[in-house]
Amino acid sequence: MNGLSDADFAGDAIMLKGMVFYGHHGISEAERRDAQKFLVDVTVTYPLQAAARADDLSLTIDYGGLYDMVKSVILGPSVNLLETLAENIAGKALKHYSGAQKVRVRVKKTQPPIKGDLRWAAVDIERGR
Repeated sequence: MNGLSDADFAGDAIMLKGMVFYGHHGISEAERRDAQKFLVDVTVTYPLQAAARADDLSLTIDYGGLYDMVKSVILGPSVNLLETLAENIAGKALKHYSGAQKVRVRVKKTQPPIKGDLRWAAVDIERGR
């Protein structure tokens, strides 16, 4: 699966899939020194009916703001684990968007330090209130 499927959540959701960032995360010195490509998918379950009826951005989640939040985590301070990146993204989203019911985050590292043939390594977490 390349991203989160629409069936991953029941109900209303805002989704950003395939965000690409270059960050400095990992256990080894080389991973922290040299920028690596990270792919991020985020799905936030959020009641969308009021925003749709009123056609009002203030009643929903601004895609640009959510993107910038994810970007700030990936471009922020180095961490060792993909799990930490995903947890930080989910925590920020739940804190910032009080109407969010749950958040699902997938973080992929496209060139993990593994001697072998693979497309990516990833973590996928779901957090709720």
